[in-house]
Amino acid sequence: MTKQQVYDIETGNDDAIHLFREGTFWIAYERSAFRFVRSFKSYRVTKKYIQNIGRELVSLGFPGTILASLACEFISQGAAHVVLRSPWVEQGADEFAEWKAGVELLAPKAPKVPKKSAAETLDAASFAESASSGALPATPPAATPEPSEPPITPMTTEASSAFWAQELVTRLRDFNLESKTPMECMFFVAELKKKASENSPGSHTS
Repeated sequence: MTKQQVYDIETGNDDAIHLFREGTFWIAYERSAFRFVRSFKSYRVTKKYIQNIGRELVSLGFPGTILASLACEFISQGAAHVVLRSPWVEQGADEFAEWKAGVELLAPKAPKVPKKSAAETLDAASFAESASSGALPATPPAATPEPSEPPITPMTTEASSAFWAQELVTRLRDFNLESKTPMECMFFVAELKKKASENSPGSHTS
């Protein structure tokens, strides 16, 4: 289901909680997220600007196994879309709008800019100073080539597998599950699965 379809459903949502299946998580948006927090549990709520619909959406997510433990009445139940009767009833028309306004908007990730080496930075600064004084033509100097590194001896299959196992343990230990969104958790698991496949013993055979 597209974000536009979700927004259209939530615009006319008067008293229900709509949950949408995304991977292994159930996601609640807009008024459904507000009612879920008030009715059941205060999961982490995020607010993002959705470019293709030109609007901000708030949402929360929780593992699929949690749904069965909720004390709630199902209005309808499908494989990818579940509707619950909300135990919480808004006290005023502006209650949801005030709650949404209090959720911090996540800033879009800035594109990564490649860093210049110290030698390139020094050469550029020296050239700018000389060019401003008229001592040099307005043509930047060529970058100083970096010294070549000695060839790296590839690891054996056993060493590579051991290295990857240690990296997997480290990444799992350092992953802060409590501060991540459901989508970030899904991407993290997918990345680990891909890396595990690439570093399995069978993938090193020629």
